[in-house]
Amino acid sequence: MNGVNNVVACFVGFIIPAILMVATGYVDCNAPLAVFLITTAIAFAGISFAGWAVNHLDLAPPYAGQNHDIHVAEKKQLNFGARIHDMVYLQINVIVNYVVT
Repeated sequence: MNGVNNVVACFVGFIIPAILMVATGYVDCNAPLAVFLITTAIAFAGISFAGWAVNHLDLAPPYAGQNHDIHVAEKKQLNFGARIHDMVYLQINVIVNYVVT
């Protein structure tokens, strides 16, 4: 059942914003309607995070926290936004996981 929830969340989070963005292209000069459609599309796009964020838990439940932290750290490095405190956070999380388990 968990996989179905992921698919539904991703479907809602991707399809509805796509429809709303296409509809925005057909708005002639009605600025309030265009702003409403884009804002609603962005709001629905956030729902897709619910389907994506649990992939680490589905793939490897015992290591979900470490997998997620490594993914976030790699993403920040690729975006040239990595900072020292992110790397320290990653190390602290690994150490705490080692001590607790």
